Amino acid sequence: MKKIAVGFVIFIVTLICIPLSFQVIYQAQSPETDFNPPQSLAITKEQNEEENQEEEGTNEQIVTVFREAKNESIELPLETYLIGVVSGEMPALYDLEALKAQAVAARTYTIQLLESQDAIHDTVKHQVYLDNEQLKEKWQDKFDEYYGKVSQAIQETAGEIITYQDELIKPFYFSISNGYTENSEDYWSTSYPYLKSVNSEWDKTAPNYEVQTEFTLDELRNKFNNKSLTKDSFVILNKTEGKNVNEILVGDKVYSGREFREILGLRSADFSLTFNDNKVIITTYGYGHGVGMSQYGANELAKQGKNYRDIINHYYQNVNIIEKNY
Repeated sequence: MKKIAVGFVIFIVTLICIPLSFQVIYQAQSPETDFNPPQSLAITKEQNEEENQEEEGTNEQIVTVFREAKNESIELPLETYLIGVVSGEMPALYDLEALKAQAVAARTYTIQLLESQDAIHDTVKHQVYLDNEQLKEKWQDKFDEYYGKVSQAIQETAGEIITYQDELIKPFYFSISNGYTENSEDYWSTSYPYLKSVNSEWDKTAPNYEVQTEFTLDELRNKFNNKSLTKDSFVILNKTEGKNVNEILVGDKVYSGREFREILGLRSADFSLTFNDNKVIITTYGYGHGVGMSQYGANELAKQGKNYRDIINHYYQNVNIIEKNY
């Protein structure tokens, strides 16, 4: 009897357990079962998506820079390249707003060059570029301060360029004016409506605004290939709207102020001549071709409270500052 009772109990338990076992197996195999991945895997996926989005959004233009002294080419992202250009073209001790104006002008010029050049030279042939080693040598213990300042100027104007009627401008710039900038057509043969003479009288406060260069008459005779020149052979005939020498008579030949400047290696085309016995003293005013933005003037405007947009719009007329999408 006992054996029959025990067998009956085992039979009942078996009948109950077999259906439950099939249900568990069915649920485990069902495709509708939710799967929650470990939290660490979910975070990794989100991070990867963010990184992919950043990579897709970062499509910065690459600049090939030809290092003339090393006779080699290097490739740099545009904004990184501009740090070396602004540092090479403008004193880093200048006001931040002046450096920002320089950054926008240099970026505009760089993009313009890239449309026609395979590589940009690191000298005045195109625009000066200095690498970090050169900047450390130049700035010494001021490297960290100045590098940070120039980088800030680049970052705060990132992607910005100057246009006139939807076209990139020729963003010429130079060191110091004679008190006015020059019409482009008065120095070069081409007229640009945004490169007109404007007041820049604060440049006259520059420490090296006025510089004297001395020549002997024999040196000038050799320079101009005219052995008969005397102190009466040099006559300034007229000046430009920007107060630079437009034409000067040398013996029986007329030269433009630019030609005279380049033949003698003068600092500017605004000059005067005085004579002392056999010597000719030429005094120049300002430094550079005088077209576009005066870098010293930009700094003086910044010190007066002008921002980089004010500076750009003063030296380049009726232009727009826009952000370029790379």
